[in-house]
Amino acid sequence: MQYEARYFDAKSATPNDVFIEFNDNNLAIFDTSKNLICQYPYFNLSRNTLAEVNDIRFKIAPHGNIVFPFSEQLLDLLQSKIPSLAKAPPPSPEHKKLIKKISYFAWGSLSFVIFIWPLFAPALTSLVSSDLEENISKSMDKIILKDDLFIENENAALGEAIDKRLNIIAHKEKIPHQILVSLLNEDTFNAFALPGGRIVLYCGLVQKVDNKQLSFILSHEMAHIKNRDAMTQYIKMLGINALTAAASGANSNVNSKFLNNMGNLTYNRKLEQNADTTGISILKDNGYNSSGAVPTFETFINEGYGYSFGIDNLFASHPDPRKRISNAQKFVDNNGGDLIQDNEFAQIKKACK
Repeated sequence: MQYEARYFDAKSATPNDVFIEFNDNNLAIFDTSKNLICQYPYFNLSRNTLAEVNDIRFKIAPHGNIVFPFSEQLLDLLQSKIPSLAKAPPPSPEHKKLIKKISYFAWGSLSFVIFIWPLFAPALTSLVSSDLEENISKSMDKIILKDDLFIENENAALGEAIDKRLNIIAHKEKIPHQILVSLLNEDTFNAFALPGGRIVLYCGLVQKVDNKQLSFILSHEMAHIKNRDAMTQYIKMLGINALTAAASGANSNVNSKFLNNMGNLTYNRKLEQNADTTGISILKDNGYNSSGAVPTFETFINEGYGYSFGIDNLFASHPDPRKRISNAQKFVDNNGGDLIQDNEFAQIKKACK
């Protein structure tokens, strides 16, 4: 039996009057002279069925649409011939209850991740021993040293001199980790600290600052290490299982995940303000010039990172750098020497070219 229909070809918005015949395996389309136009296997008919008051529609992907005058008999025939067009049965009461439970569980889990878990992470950080953090750091070092983007220090004496200077400060500041500085050969205005004492500077940052600004950036990152902010971020991102893996020595995969995302992580306003103030104090208390703080924030603004994103753990997303300038101006001074000397900075900058 043939049914009258309109056929909307995908190439044209103008419909053709046609006849449709439902065979055992195919749907056949005939023109008004009963000449066969084409045939489609039923599995080529899509589920996008719309039964309206006056017609029934479905798609022959990707060729077009067929529209029939509405008929209960025809609708039943379509659904019997084409299983993919069949109406889904309404959910049972048990099914509805299950869906409701799953929804509650999903929303509860999401709320925990967003609102509750960040509150637990700092408390868990205090339970992580320095030795465990060192193990995490060593595992990350193995990954970092294999990365071609990390620049090997061509001037070993310079690197050792800077690291030694930073570690003298770390000892006075009671930071229980060895401070190591690495250069990442990416044109990104960014820097971050890792659990265990490594500081990563992007070449895109080094090229935009001077030696006084870099001195403040390093002290700011040391403040994050001292305050264990990087360890807290580690726990927030990877959870308790990461600590269990670290304790067992099977944490290379989770550390790779953390490193891949570290450049995009940000601290909240309070942690950033603490790191600003602590970083300035680290310089002043150890006899170094802290005047680079304000110009660093000004460079940050000039680079277009006024409010929303910036030097990862140096400038994160939340604080307004203008307020940070105002806050820094209360503490900075020009007393003391430079943590990073002009000639040292020139060599660091050269390594990035």
